[in-house]
Amino acid sequence: MVLPNYDMVAHAVLGLATGTSIGVGAISEDGTALFASSTTGLAMHTSGNVRLQGIGGATGKILVSDATGNATWQKPPKITLDQSSATGQSAVEFRNQGSYVGSFGWSQASTRYFLYD
Repeated sequence: MVLPNYDMVAHAVLGLATGTSIGVGAISEDGTALFASSTTGLAMHTSGNVRLQGIGGATGKILVSDATGNATWQKPPKITLDQSSATGQSAVEFRNQGSYVGSFGWSQASTRYFLYD
């Protein structure tokens, strides 16, 4: 079947799905099911949602990659404010490329959280 508005020479694999079916699928029992690579552009482009399944996703977790690009879902690190300064405040500073952009912390004196920018 020829798909309208697609250059068949530019696409190695192309799928068309209607309804809730799958446009392109790949299965591997012991290797890499789908591999995408590009030396000049995007290896993958999507104009819809992306779902990662089977790698430990759960509510409250964040997607983290290691040095080689392998992704796993992990619980975010816990930040504890327990080092009060002489003013009775403890804060976490936010920096962008070394430049201060704000802070968030706790004031024991006012028993309130604060946010500075």
